[in-house]
Amino acid sequence: MLRRSQFFPSLLLAFSVGASIYIWPLTTCGALAQATGSAPVAATTPARQPVEAGVQVVVLSLTDLREVGLDLKHLQHGASHLYDEVTLQPMTLNMMPEMIGPGVIINIPVSTQAVGEVMPAKPARVQAAMTEIGSIVSEMKSSVDQFMAGEKQLSMPGDAQQELNQEVQQWVAGVNTIFGQYNALQQLTQTSPYNQPAIAQSCAVIIQNVKDLEKLRHRMYKVIQREGKREAKLRGR
Repeated sequence: MLRRSQFFPSLLLAFSVGASIYIWPLTTCGALAQATGSAPVAATTPARQPVEAGVQVVVLSLTDLREVGLDLKHLQHGASHLYDEVTLQPMTLNMMPEMIGPGVIINIPVSTQAVGEVMPAKPARVQAAMTEIGSIVSEMKSSVDQFMAGEKQLSMPGDAQQELNQEVQQWVAGVNTIFGQYNALQQLTQTSPYNQPAIAQSCAVIIQNVKDLEKLRHRMYKVIQREGKREAKLRGR
């Protein structure tokens, strides 16, 4: 059984409307799937393409797509935890005196301020964060590679395939960027003491790319939901 994080990293590998599964492999410069030479799918009547032997078709529901959002949250949390660990500094409270009565003055905390050098990261927490990050990133990268090699096929209903073509390519680029930063983190976190500024920089890149992927996921969810409703309406006529 496929885990949920295998669905979206390969980016909407199949979409079902009722009992129908529509197959649409991408072509040309995106290199997201091998070209089939088939004609463009009509907006109102998606053409059904035969699935080649050995090609995996993943049926993705909107529930699956929501669950992918949880994987992105876990990935962002892992990167955030690692970022916090390598940027931790001692803090002090800034106080302001305030008179509350005749001859009575108290100090009111008004802000915090970092003091001193960044504290050395604890290896146990670093490795725990790396485990959380790696388990998701590795699976995302593996699924994207299978998709680009043509081992998996992408399909969307109606106009979604053309409308979201750019988002698909952005998703693949985002996953590759995250994987590159993860590889850098693996080298940076092998032994302590760590290069903590470099680790923090890689974490920041991962966090930003995860946010970008979440925006893409949300957009694709809306488009596929719309097209699914439209296809259901057409079938009900």
